[in-house]
Amino acid sequence: MSSKIEKRSALEKLEICVNTLNHTFIGIATFYTIWYCINYGFDKSHTLHVLLASLGYVLLMAEGIMSMYNGNTFTLFMTRSQKTNIHWILQATGGSLRLAAFFLEVVQRANAGKKVFHIWHARMGLVSAIFLCLSIFSGCSALFSNRFKNYLRPLFSKFFHNLFSICSFVFGFVAMIIAYNTRSWAKNYDPGNIRYVMIGILSSILLFTLIGPLKTFCRHVKITLSTTSEQKEEKNDEKI
Repeated sequence: MSSKIEKRSALEKLEICVNTLNHTFIGIATFYTIWYCINYGFDKSHTLHVLLASLGYVLLMAEGIMSMYNGNTFTLFMTRSQKTNIHWILQATGGSLRLAAFFLEVVQRANAGKKVFHIWHARMGLVSAIFLCLSIFSGCSALFSNRFKNYLRPLFSKFFHNLFSICSFVFGFVAMIIAYNTRSWAKNYDPGNIRYVMIGILSSILLFTLIGPLKTFCRHVKITLSTTSEQKEEKNDEKI
């Protein structure tokens, strides 16, 4: 195991160190969320919304995204099929929690006669939920891409799944960061200003988790552009 790590380049070793730090941040954020929910009580719909959203985004989705990353310490020595299984299980579970958190808040506010999407936190959550649904659909298409290769190229399925997942992840984290930065949160739930620490941690998790997906996205774009260029050249040759 150690010999395989030693064979990696300095940049790859740095990515592993950053990834390990990211796992630590995820653990801290998850611990704080659970502590917060226990402290303020699980009987409140707001508390349950915070718990489901945080576990869905911060813990399960982040870990699910990183499971496919070559520099991920938890899946460093797993096969491609093992990584894929872990990825879709974590994403399916995390997606269910995130959608449950979203609809719980929408239903609760609608029943109370309150506005739902009048603040940026709710709007970002809505956009994230939309991209999440697109990510689930494209993820299923990517998972069974070999069966549908006559209708849709596997590269396109994976490209759009990666794109939608990144968008859902980004908008979800932006929604959480906005929530921590509101006056109501500071007044009612955070008299000690720990929210600034959490905003820093969440921002770090967002950036560190996206290293792998962004590298994959750039690779997919490069392959797509090169393939399109080759197809154009073939058509020009046929005309000649």
